[in-house]
Amino acid sequence: MPIVYLVQSCVFDTTPAAAYGSVKQVLEGKEHLRKDIWKLLGDRLASFTDEDYILPVGDPAAIGAVCAEAAHQNHGRYKVLRWDRFKWNYKVVQVDMAWNCTKCAFEE
Repeated sequence: MPIVYLVQSCVFDTTPAAAYGSVKQVLEGKEHLRKDIWKLLGDRLASFTDEDYILPVGDPAAIGAVCAEAAHQNHGRYKVLRWDRFKWNYKVVQVDMAWNCTKCAFEE
C-alpha cells in the first residue's frame, strides 16, 4: 500500500490524502531544526518508492529537505500531493530530478 508522507502536522484537514495511501508523519515538533536532520530523514524515508507521495505541509525548509531526501532515496523521483482549492481535492505532481516535472499540477 502506498504511503503519504506528511512532512509536519498541521491545522488543516488532511484526511482526503488518505485516498492515496496510509498517512505517515515524517517530522514531529521542532525535529526539522536538528543538526542530524539528514540521518533522521534518511531513516524515515528509506523505503520511499514510486508508489508513495509527499504531502508538503509545514516549514518550507522541512518540505524542501523531505523532497530532496525522497528524491535521493528513489533515483531522483517523487510525487507531491498539491491541494486544488477550487476543486477541493489533491492533484498529483510527479517530479523527476533527472529530467523535469513529468505531469505538472496545472495540466488537466
